[in-house]
Amino acid sequence: TVTFLFTDIEGSTRMVQALGDAWVGVLEAHNRVIGGAITANSGVVVKTEGDSFFAVFASALDALRAALHAQHGLIAHPWPADGVVRSRMGLHTGLGVLGGSDYVGLDVHRAARIADAAHGGQIVLSEPTAILVERHLPENVDLRDLGKHRLKDLSDPEAIFQIVAPGLQIEFPLLRTLDAIPNNLPKQLTSFVGRERELEEALRLLESSRILTLTGPGGTGKTRLSLQVAAEAAADFPDGVFFVDLAPVTDVEVVPSRVLETLGMPASTRDESPVMRLTSQLSDKGLLLVLDNFEQLLDAAPVVADMLRAAPRTKAIVTSRAPLRIGGEQEMPVPPLGLQGLGPAVVNEDLMESEAVRLFADRAMAVRPDFHLTAANAPIVGELVRRLDGLPLAIELVASRLRLLPVEQILDRLDARMLGSGSVDLPERQRTIENAISWSFDLLSGTEQMLFARFSVFSGGARLDEVEQVCGPDEELGGDLLDTLSKLVDHSLIQRIDPEGHPRLHMLLVIREHAMGKLEQSAEADEIRLRHATAYTEFVEQASPELLRKDRKEWLDLVEEEHDNIRAALDWAKASGQIDLALRLCAASWRFWQARGHLHEARRLVEGVLACEGGDPRFRARALEAWGGLLWWLGEGEKVLDVYREALDVERELGDPKQIANALYNYSLALVFGSNPSEQALAALDEAEELYRGLGDIGGLGDVEWAKGNAIAFLLGDYEQSSIHWQRSIDYYRRAGNEFGLGWGLYEVGAIARRLNDNAAAWQAHTQGLSLFAGHRDVTGVVMFISLAAGIAINLGDLGRAHRLAGAFHSLRLSSGTEIVRNDLNRIEGLEFEVMEALSGEEAIPYREGRAMGFDQAVQYALAGPTDH
Repeated sequence: TVTFLFTDIEGSTRMVQALGDAWVGVLEAHNRVIGGAITANSGVVVKTEGDSFFAVFASALDALRAALHAQHGLIAHPWPADGVVRSRMGLHTGLGVLGGSDYVGLDVHRAARIADAAHGGQIVLSEPTAILVERHLPENVDLRDLGKHRLKDLSDPEAIFQIVAPGLQIEFPLLRTLDAIPNNLPKQLTSFVGRERELEEALRLLESSRILTLTGPGGTGKTRLSLQVAAEAAADFPDGVFFVDLAPVTDVEVVPSRVLETLGMPASTRDESPVMRLTSQLSDKGLLLVLDNFEQLLDAAPVVADMLRAAPRTKAIVTSRAPLRIGGEQEMPVPPLGLQGLGPAVVNEDLMESEAVRLFADRAMAVRPDFHLTAANAPIVGELVRRLDGLPLAIELVASRLRLLPVEQILDRLDARMLGSGSVDLPERQRTIENAISWSFDLLSGTEQMLFARFSVFSGGARLDEVEQVCGPDEELGGDLLDTLSKLVDHSLIQRIDPEGHPRLHMLLVIREHAMGKLEQSAEADEIRLRHATAYTEFVEQASPELLRKDRKEWLDLVEEEHDNIRAALDWAKASGQIDLALRLCAASWRFWQARGHLHEARRLVEGVLACEGGDPRFRARALEAWGGLLWWLGEGEKVLDVYREALDVERELGDPKQIANALYNYSLALVFGSNPSEQALAALDEAEELYRGLGDIGGLGDVEWAKGNAIAFLLGDYEQSSIHWQRSIDYYRRAGNEFGLGWGLYEVGAIARRLNDNAAAWQAHTQGLSLFAGHRDVTGVVMFISLAAGIAINLGDLGRAHRLAGAFHSLRLSSGTEIVRNDLNRIEGLEFEVMEALSGEEAIPYREGRAMGFDQAVQYALAGPTDH
């Protein structure tokens, strides 16, 4: 265990340009100060590069003293006016493993990243170092806890401390970590090794281009490089850096929705398709998007071009096996890792000059901490990575075998037959990747091979529950499933992601393609795909009723996580003639699609399934209900009545009282709010009520009372009677535990109270309902309640507040597709979208402020007042 010290000069590039020839003298003076401080405190300089130092100390306290000595020396030195040297310094204590004349391993990378987060004149240190030095600090020196920070190496957050000492600057800006910028960059369990030249080149190209496409065959490390480039460039994109995983996507039309989902935006509205919405939402954003695994979606390249044209401050990094060939694209091929120094006369001292060897050593130590390069094994490692062409995925797969085999035996097993096999029509590097995966596959047991092939059916990964359902049981596999999964994880063929909370398993695209080939060659492919479709049908059917209850948000999030598997299951079910499964998936998924803004995609999917012949009439009736619901939210009310009437006819033939009652409820709403409102709705609701009473269905009675309130208010204009029905619906919904219905009952009570100028009652219902729906992250409900708050403000004569709230609810309406806010019963007079958009001058200021509010800010503002109601 040693302590690492990294230092470098802040703003050195600017100084070189400003100082010209004088820079040489400044650099020499800097090097004397830093080098002298390290040597005087028992440190060893491992290497220098430009204006940076890397040193190692046996004692953490000596390392701290060296940093203090160096900073004080730099402050005291008489620098020229344009050449004041400010050095950032970082300390980290961890495992020091020598590789040749250099140190390698995760802790070295960690130390470098900690230093990189600091500012000129600042000394920061990791928690392990802080623990070692805190009881032995020099006089008047103290530690300041800066909290946990996610560093640009994309690994776990690190607790970072700052040294506070006399003579040193104390106050600095926020650390230069990923926490300072919105991002979803995935945590990496391994360090970023090598690629210094490619990283520097990619950053340079990104500065001068709108879209940087990293190309190369699968397994060359394009994704890892793209993530590191994004992390390094994050500070240049104030609105955030976001990773868009396209590996599970095979439908070009899903690409814009996928980007919007990643950004946390609903994918479509009544007035905007996903493509239109993507361009409109990003128009004023300064984002960096990483579009990963684009090769199977090249026909979507125009979408990327349109997006970037509409968003001049946004850039994209794309990883693909082929370029997109669109305007403004800068292609950068990603080569294998460097193999320099790996000739026949390789010597141990030169070995660590090779990036490929450094990667192997790093991954080898992750598998076996006692591994280190020696005079005996160095030539073998060099030959090993040379025969793997320096391809990162191949190296990582082979390094994982050190759990079982010494490096000498690994090389022996990589015989000429294995490396010379594979499809001859593939490029040489791609054949190497295929062979590395094949070699790993051939070393698996029969049980492991079977699970490897079966796991490929999952799109976007899977939870353990579905893996057990689809890939098991143990008796069929011939071994314990959990144990077999663990072995595939050990061999790097499956990855565990999200290790905190609910574990999820994932397979890299290039490995999944290989595994899918094995599955298709087997006799069980159709059976496994049927199990997969069945498992996700059952999953979403389990989730469907929960989307109305207390834990709605958690279930919506869970379904969102499995959306790729649901898509894949639905596509397969339709294509293979499993119409019942396809109908069931449509029926169970529609509330999720509506809530999370997948309306356009859902319309295409459900319409396609309903166009297929056959299927159990029960499931077709449920899918018709889903189709009617989607059309309702898409604002195509003229089509809804016929759809709900057909569903009702089917349910009457089937004779299930509960389903007939539900179909009558849907049909009544179409009769009320359709193009020709009809009082037949009340008769339909009376029939539904009788059926629900006979069943003792409390939630169903709540639906009837809620619908009766709407029918009486809209058709008869009797608001007092409507209020009675809505209050009854609230009582029923509370008893049934239906929080979705409860929120809508509260909305109707508040909306009618506002119309009757009972602002106190309206505000009470508004506060309860908005708090409920905001907690669920139910954007639809939040839109309605913010519009209600705007109406209350109108009643109280507070036009500024009303206009600000109108801006907020119209912005959320457009992003969520909540068009029912515009119908006659819910419309707030004077705050219509067209009226608000026509405002100008000072009158428009509050409205524009409201339009700029996000979800949380809008909710907070709507709940904050008024106080004089």
